[in-house]
Amino acid sequence: MGGNQVLRHLTAVIILLCALLFPTQAFAHASLVEVSPAPDSRLESPPDQIALTFNERLEKSLYSIKVLDSNGRSVTSKKAVMSEDQRMIRLDLPSGLPDDYYTVSYKIISADGHPVEMSYIFTLGDALPPPPAAQSEGMPAMDAMQMSHSGGHGGAIDSGEIILFLSRMAYFLTMLCLVGWLFWSILEPKKSGDLQILGKHWSIVLQRSFLLALLCMIALQLPDMIDEWTGSSFGELLGTSIGLSWLVSLILSVIGFYALGRSKIVDALWIALLLAAKSISGHAMAYEPPVRTIALDWIHLLAAAIWAGGLLYTLIHWRGHRAYTTQFLPRFSRGAWMSLLSLIATGVASTLIFLPKLSYVVYTRWGVLLLAKVGLVLLVLVAGMLMRRKIKKQIVAKAGWLLKLDFALMLMIMLIVGIFTYSSPVPANTPLYWHVMGTSVHMSAIITPNAPGTNSFEVDVWLPEEQKLPKHVQMLLKYKDDDEVAPIEVPLEQSFDHELPYSSPGLTRFVYVGEGPYLPFPGHWELEVRVMDSLDNEKIYNKTMMLY
Repeated sequence: MGGNQVLRHLTAVIILLCALLFPTQAFAHASLVEVSPAPDSRLESPPDQIALTFNERLEKSLYSIKVLDSNGRSVTSKKAVMSEDQRMIRLDLPSGLPDDYYTVSYKIISADGHPVEMSYIFTLGDALPPPPAAQSEGMPAMDAMQMSHSGGHGGAIDSGEIILFLSRMAYFLTMLCLVGWLFWSILEPKKSGDLQILGKHWSIVLQRSFLLALLCMIALQLPDMIDEWTGSSFGELLGTSIGLSWLVSLILSVIGFYALGRSKIVDALWIALLLAAKSISGHAMAYEPPVRTIALDWIHLLAAAIWAGGLLYTLIHWRGHRAYTTQFLPRFSRGAWMSLLSLIATGVASTLIFLPKLSYVVYTRWGVLLLAKVGLVLLVLVAGMLMRRKIKKQIVAKAGWLLKLDFALMLMIMLIVGIFTYSSPVPANTPLYWHVMGTSVHMSAIITPNAPGTNSFEVDVWLPEEQKLPKHVQMLLKYKDDDEVAPIEVPLEQSFDHELPYSSPGLTRFVYVGEGPYLPFPGHWELEVRVMDSLDNEKIYNKTMMLY
């Protein structure tokens, strides 16, 4: 089988792999770990404030909390404020709120530059909450309630998201190729004649391509960042790391048309500033200390640019300037090996910082994409070894198909990177709404926010009307990652504030609630609910879940 045929077959396989890995949902990046009042709670007295605590730092600008009554009117004109550690926002509420159901809508931008917005409802006093959007006859309303809460944390990917991912791929591809092209142009001796003309031409082509990709990416992401197209909104955006990154990148891109190619020192400084501008927007900003993760990201980007730009540099010169390419290939081979080793080292270091546990790699979409990226890099290493062998044996002319293979692998890696960098390393924890239908007993378990730390717990039991109060309702939490940790029992008390909203013909609903830090750490947990009715019939329900 010839080299070109191998290349075509491998490219087809990689494209299929990337299609299978394309995410079917977009993950929120900053997720709630503590909510007050809790979603779907019923309060006897008005709360003083809305307080939302997140798992990572937030941007200092462009955050908001709105509280609307059942008529859609805002209950206060006050603005939300942020804590000093940038992990909590709160909104003070007016005193004496009437009995009603209230919608809390919040919008934030996580420190890695991704916007997150969500709404939830709590009920005050004896007011009825809004009816579920969908409810099957004879089925408790919890199933419809679960459906309504699944939105906002994922869903089928639409064409707009596909375009966004492709724009991010184009952005990374053009940025790395441009930076790499400039890097190798700096290292190579000054050229003249056709080589000089070719170098200037492709430098301009790459600059124009990068500016266009950058503008497209900004245009696609900007509507999610700001609600109102006003000067103050844009001013607030510039107060965020992603806004500053965009502005600096745009300024450098425009300056590049006039400054690049005149001085190697200027070109090197331009490269350093552009990569620094990119490094301050992304996952690196969400972890402490940011200086460490930003430095790792900067080195990672430079190493990727040396490899990607060097590949393009070689392919552009391959056909018309074979003699020059033959001299350049050994230098590129050494540089590519060093850059790939740097990519592996910085990638491993960043992964260990981003993931609380390395095992998360196999549980998250981010981790699966990372493994796919690692697999492609391994293929690049194999292609590089074959290329170095041919170079050492002085058969450079037969290395052309390996160059094309390397370039195809690079394109596939850029596709994954476009998705990978917009996915959260650790998915958002989502509230648990678990309902089990039975012939004589129905059971629902609710845990909010269902994250490590303090949570609200609720068990709803539906029994035939002729039966009395259940003799026993118990909730146990078992930590599956360590058998030496004994089960934790959640102390439950019967609640009489939930009688009206969720009823079912012929059944009586009993509600038991509790609150506390009974999910103390992330990992695999098994939820066990035991219900013993008045006739001494016991039912046991088990469900496993993953907390991040």
